[in-house]
Amino acid sequence: MKLKFLPFFKLFGYAELRVLLGNIKIVALLMLVVFASFWSIGFSSGIIQQLETKMDSPFISFLNIPLPYHFSKDDSNIQALRDSVSAHSNTYQYKNLEFISFTNGRFYHKNGKRFMLGKIRGVDPLSPLYSFILQEPGIIVSDRQINLRVSNWAVIVTKDFLFQLGFESEDEHPAYLTYTHNDVAIPLPISAVVSQLPNDCQVFSTYDLFAAINERYDSDKNPLLYENHPEEYRYFVPREIVSDLRGELEGVVSYSIEKNAETFSDGDIFVFASAPPKRVIAPFLDVKNFIPVIDFKRISENGRKLRESAPDYLSIQFDDLNQIEAFGAWLNSTFGLRLDMESIISRNNFITFNAASGFLSFALTLLCVIFIVFVISQNILNHIRHNAKSLGTLKAFGLSDFFIALIYFSIVLIMVLVIVLIPFIAVKLFGKVLSEYLFVQTTGIVNDYDIFSLPWRWTYNFVFILLPSLITSFVVFTKIKAKTPGDLIYSR
Repeated sequence: MKLKFLPFFKLFGYAELRVLLGNIKIVALLMLVVFASFWSIGFSSGIIQQLETKMDSPFISFLNIPLPYHFSKDDSNIQALRDSVSAHSNTYQYKNLEFISFTNGRFYHKNGKRFMLGKIRGVDPLSPLYSFILQEPGIIVSDRQINLRVSNWAVIVTKDFLFQLGFESEDEHPAYLTYTHNDVAIPLPISAVVSQLPNDCQVFSTYDLFAAINERYDSDKNPLLYENHPEEYRYFVPREIVSDLRGELEGVVSYSIEKNAETFSDGDIFVFASAPPKRVIAPFLDVKNFIPVIDFKRISENGRKLRESAPDYLSIQFDDLNQIEAFGAWLNSTFGLRLDMESIISRNNFITFNAASGFLSFALTLLCVIFIVFVISQNILNHIRHNAKSLGTLKAFGLSDFFIALIYFSIVLIMVLVIVLIPFIAVKLFGKVLSEYLFVQTTGIVNDYDIFSLPWRWTYNFVFILLPSLITSFVVFTKIKAKTPGDLIYSR
């Protein structure tokens, strides 16, 4: 008997599908299991992404040696350490020695009513570390960046610190970071926004700016002191309002425009010969990033830096991480210093956790697929047993086993699509809220970051849809093939 598939499916398959999907308890149970599986995968993936940012640092090859103050305050100790470590660079395969220091700075929140402390480190724009930041994929997250060699009084800031300061999305990222020095607000240009910085730093600055923050200039020459700022009328103007502002200023006040070489944000710097009329400036004051700024180059020309303070760490870039343990033993026996192994330990912990999480996700996915296959196949086989006479009659009239298998494969495929896609959509809609609620209830910690991530991966098409459909259809096919029309009609 030659039959066309679609007309027969509408006549027979659609009715079978309605009956099978009409078993609300079975369908609801399957959807609940799939929902739990997708939520678990999304929660695990979100946690892994956050841990990867915090624990699997791209700066793993830059290792730090903490320097106790009693050691670092003596210049002879620093020189001896530099000479000895440099002499063993080939033995332990490292390079790029740099003595570094940290400090904390106060930065205003977006609302301007409070400030937050940020950990600051100085960086040399010619150093390998700075080149690594510029070149390593995924570190710089801003659309563009200004090199610190050009913008010597700019800062690099992490997106997490901007988030803490109230700038919650990339569209809100400011062009300048408002630093407070002696209770005076100082707009520092942002050269780039990055995903993370080493040593848990929130801000990197040039050594000139770091010295000013650390009060290492002559007392009357510090560029951050308010009294050293000449009277000037200089504004950063975002690109989207440059034309409008120029139109308002035409014939009203003289000004010049400097090309922006300070901040990553797109715009120009307007320099006025005298104070611009308030009626002209007022309509633009609420525009994001339209702010008065300082010409640090004019201020810093006459500043004289004092000697740098005692360094906090010696930073070394390793070519071979396997040499770290041997180097640490030599360093401890020679100078009594110990390596800061936190980044190495965090990375190893992350690798272990990631492997365990991957295994659990795989096991959960496998159990979910097995459960889907078992429940649907048993449900269909039970249905076939109750409907055996009709199916036996069709076989007696010449309906082939392959045609029947194709019909039931289509039925199973549609069932699996319904059972998988509806819970997936539900998880996408409510998974984040559910994850945050359960995380707070179990840990008591309110997380500022997304801890849920569930993109649809191409592997899901095979694992959750095609594979269960094929296996279930094969089970049904082998059951039907083993039966003759008489076996089905007389329930043998």
